[in-house]
Amino acid sequence: MRKIILIIALLSGSVVNASQEYLVKMNDKTTLEQMEKIYGKENIVDLKFNRWVKVTPTSERALESLGLRATHIEKNRKFKIQLHRPQRDEGGGFIGGGDAGGGFIGGGDAGGGFIGGGDAGGGFIGGGEAGGGTGGNTSGGSSSGGATKGDPDFPTTIVSTNGPDAEYTKQWGMADIGVKDAWQLAATKGSPEMIVAVIDTGVDYTHEELAENTWRNPGESGNGRETNGIDDDNNGYIDDVVGWDFAANDNKPYDITSGFMGNPGHGTHCAGNVAAKADNAKGIVGVAPNVKIMAMRFISEKGSGTTDAAVSAIKYAVDNGAKVLSNSWGSEGEDPADGQILKEAIQYAMDNGVLFVAAAGNSSYNNDNPGKQAFPASYNHDNIISVAAIDKNNKLASFSSYGLTTVDIGAPGVDVYSSIPKNKYMHMPGTSMACPHVAGAAALYWSKNPQASMLEVKAAILKSAVPISALSGKTVTGAKLNVKNLLAQ
Repeated sequence: MRKIILIIALLSGSVVNASQEYLVKMNDKTTLEQMEKIYGKENIVDLKFNRWVKVTPTSERALESLGLRATHIEKNRKFKIQLHRPQRDEGGGFIGGGDAGGGFIGGGDAGGGFIGGGDAGGGFIGGGEAGGGTGGNTSGGSSSGGATKGDPDFPTTIVSTNGPDAEYTKQWGMADIGVKDAWQLAATKGSPEMIVAVIDTGVDYTHEELAENTWRNPGESGNGRETNGIDDDNNGYIDDVVGWDFAANDNKPYDITSGFMGNPGHGTHCAGNVAAKADNAKGIVGVAPNVKIMAMRFISEKGSGTTDAAVSAIKYAVDNGAKVLSNSWGSEGEDPADGQILKEAIQYAMDNGVLFVAAAGNSSYNNDNPGKQAFPASYNHDNIISVAAIDKNNKLASFSSYGLTTVDIGAPGVDVYSSIPKNKYMHMPGTSMACPHVAGAAALYWSKNPQASMLEVKAAILKSAVPISALSGKTVTGAKLNVKNLLAQ
């Protein structure tokens, strides 16, 4: 027990930051009521998972005393979206990029800049006619089932349309991994019974490509239950119709965007890669366009989210029926290898037969080496598929992390075109974009083979991957995702 006290003393230094939060696993002799009495009810949050609580100590003495009541203590770290911010030599200049790649600011017509993009790709702020950018705001919030101010209502009527997907030709990755051939081979585009949780910045559940494929909680939908202020299904969340917002603690996990270097609609972009609707005469398609997306928001518009919120999102998704978790987030430049609570959450998913797909990271680092590995992608749980990013020329993306024992497979992650909020679309790079391609592939295969186990689904994905020289010696398979081969099995 002394060891825990000493560790916490070292973490805190001589002065306790009152805003610093710690995640504490209570020992068997300690109760929640005792913790609330000792540290103040306002300073304790019950995470309702394996005896973990979040504590904000108000003094050094309080911090040190936690060791008497805990089996494990760690800082409540923050994780970031795995979106790569382009540099000068990667697909256009940092300012004023060319027509194909597009610059970060003032990009060209095809790629579009992050700010001030051209007509086709569109910038995040001040974009052109087709791609256009979005903005957002955040305020308010409620822990009793309310919603952040500005979050749109859930659609009550969704009009289906038919016709060719207007911007499919911009999705080089979908063609590269053979999604349309896979649909024909499998005679399915995914089952609506298959749920993929996009654990991210939220999802625009009103988007023309995603509204129809957004999961609806059967216990909170119909007969006015969506807005009755009652926890109808007794799962601990009020009016959680499409998922939950663990960043704002409300029932509308809408993808709130922000300005420079913030969230450009990351979660919505990932969701589009998983399950954008096909053949609806609109923009794009996802790998599994008939499966359902459960919207899990734990990352705020600033682009980062806390460990406790990530764990709560994972547990919610597992408890409410998701079979695949898409996780385009992780650590960068920091090694939270002692993240016991996150390991336990991933183990919880594994124990319940749930696949955990993770972005390998954007640090250009070998995740086999200690010190700067991207977590959770580098944890050794059997249910994790860690995904590197490749480009249209079968090259490992210059920003992508890799690892012969820690990264499993490559997938499209450069110049990926997908949905962003407000019925818009945008190119983005990152292992963030590679991850949902694999999550969608898992959902599609599982839809065809509903009796398969989680480990069988993972094995099928890795076995069917196509070897490429750029990944030889860099990943477990040395290969890239191929959905056509996967569904041919």
